[in-house]
Amino acid sequence: MKTALLLLLFCLSEAAADDIRWEVKALFQRFKSQLEGQHADMASRLSASETKMEELVVEMQKHKAAMNLEITQLKGEVKGLKQLKADKSCPSGWTEFGDSCYYTAMTEGESWQRSREYCRNQGADLVVINSREEQDFIDGIVGDNRLWIGLTDSEKEGTWKWVDGTPLTTPTYWGGAQPDGGDGGAGGEDCAVFETAQWHDYPCGVASYWICEIVC
Repeated sequence: MKTALLLLLFCLSEAAADDIRWEVKALFQRFKSQLEGQHADMASRLSASETKMEELVVEMQKHKAAMNLEITQLKGEVKGLKQLKADKSCPSGWTEFGDSCYYTAMTEGESWQRSREYCRNQGADLVVINSREEQDFIDGIVGDNRLWIGLTDSEKEGTWKWVDGTPLTTPTYWGGAQPDGGDGGAGGEDCAVFETAQWHDYPCGVASYWICEIVC
């Protein structure tokens, strides 16, 4: 009886051990499956990250190429502008200011019309004054001399226009009670001179020096 009981206990122990081994084995398999699943997920994420990184690298290379092309184009434009500025340098004997070149004829006086013809033969015209800065610049090179400027009311008395056709709407620098004169006839004062930092209307036929301007 005692031997049979021991045998029964041994069999029960073996069965319990088998159950435990199966449970351990099943637990190991589940753990292994979980690890493999996590590994596969990490591998997938890593692969996606690598793909995204490669796409970003390609995109950055495209941007770099575009920027290099734009820089090259800008360098070409700057070079072209420098060349354009060099090509537009003032002729010998002319003075540059802003975007224009100026020539003062102060050797022999001419009428307003003859003075303008001289300027036009040089590819220029009598000066058109558009700003305080230009007024001051001309005052600096004219000194105390009297010079024709490109301003006249010969078409209609009292309606002053510049030689480029624009009406006198810019700041004016008439001296004293100027313009003061004439009836528009032969003896009228229909042309403007620059004298002592001011403008004066003057008979167009009087001989005066003049100042030409080329707008670049």
